Amino acid sequence: MQGAVPEAVLRSAAAGQLSLPPAEMLEVLVILTAHAGLGQQARQTLANCPDDSLRQLAADPATPGMVIRFFLAPATRRDSVAPDLIEHPQATEGVLAALASRADGSFAHTLMLSPKVQNSPTVLRVLAANPAAAEEKSRVEELLKRFTDSIPESLDHEAELFVLSHEAEIAYLPPKLIELGPEEEAASVAEAAPEKEERISTLQKLNRMTVSQRVKLAMLGSKEERSILIRDGSRVVFSAVLASSKLSDSEAESIAAMKNVQEGVLREMARTRKFIKNYNVMRALANNPRCPMDISLSLIKNLIVPDLRTLSMNKNIPETVRKVALRNYKEKSGPAGKKSE
Repeated sequence: MQGAVPEAVLRSAAAGQLSLPPAEMLEVLVILTAHAGLGQQARQTLANCPDDSLRQLAADPATPGMVIRFFLAPATRRDSVAPDLIEHPQATEGVLAALASRADGSFAHTLMLSPKVQNSPTVLRVLAANPAAAEEKSRVEELLKRFTDSIPESLDHEAELFVLSHEAEIAYLPPKLIELGPEEEAASVAEAAPEKEERISTLQKLNRMTVSQRVKLAMLGSKEERSILIRDGSRVVFSAVLASSKLSDSEAESIAAMKNVQEGVLREMARTRKFIKNYNVMRALANNPRCPMDISLSLIKNLIVPDLRTLSMNKNIPETVRKVALRNYKEKSGPAGKKSE
C-alpha cells in the first residue's frame, strides 16, 4: 500500500476522510495501523468510531473479517460491541478459541453469553482450561455434557492469537526474500552435505510462503525453520520466532550471537525480560558486533569480571564499548570491587 498510494491519500485515509463505504473505510484504517508514520492517527480514528456504527457492521455478513477481528483482538478490543462481533461469521471458531485461551474473567463471561460459543465444544474446552475463566467453569462443564461426540483436544493457540494481534502488519507488509547465509551460499555452488542441501530446500520453501504462513511456522515450526525465519525481513515474522514457546534457551543464545540478523531482532531480545534474564543471552548480545551500541552499553554493568575482560579485548565491537567494558573490569576487579562482590 505504502509504495502504490500517494502520501496525501494515505493521510486522508488515516483521518477517515476517504469517500468509501464504512466497512471499506474501516478496513483501510485497520491496515494503516501498521504504517510507521500514520499508524497512530489511524488507531485514533478507529477509536473514535461510534459503537452503533460497529454494531451495524457486525450485523452485516459482508463486513471484512479484518475489521471484526481488530475490535476483538486483546489490545484493541471494543468490549461494548464484543457480543455483536462474536456472532459475526468472520469471528471463526479458531479465532474465538484463541481469544478464549487468553480471556480475562470479564471477556470469558462475554464469551459465555454467546450462542455461538455455547454451541462450540472447541471454544468451551479452551475456556474450561483457562484459569482466568474459573467463575464460568461450572457453566462450561454443564454445556460440555451436551456433546456426546468426542470433543477436540485443546490446542496451542499462540500462533492464531499472534496472527490475530498482528493482522494489520501482516496485511500491510509484502513477504521479503530470506537470503542465503555464507555457508548456504557455499553449499549452493559446491557439492553440499545432505543437511546443507536440506537447509537450502527449507529456505526455498519458506520464500514461497505468505507472511501469515511464515508467522505461524515461526510460532509452531521446527528449530531449523526458526533459525531461518529469525532472519526474515518482516519484523512480525522474527517477532513471532522470539514469541514462540518452542524457542529453547540454547536457540535464544545462538540468536543473540548471530551476526546476520536485523538490528531489530537484537533490540527486541534486549527489551524482553525472558531473554535478558538469561545471562548467556545478555553476554552474547554485548559481544555481538551487530548489537546496537546503546544496547551493548546498557548490558555491560551486568557482566561478571571475566566476561568484562573478554569484552574489553573484543576487536569486533565498537571502541567505545571496549573502553567502557575495560573501565568496568578495572572497577570490579580492583580491591573495592572484589570486596563488594
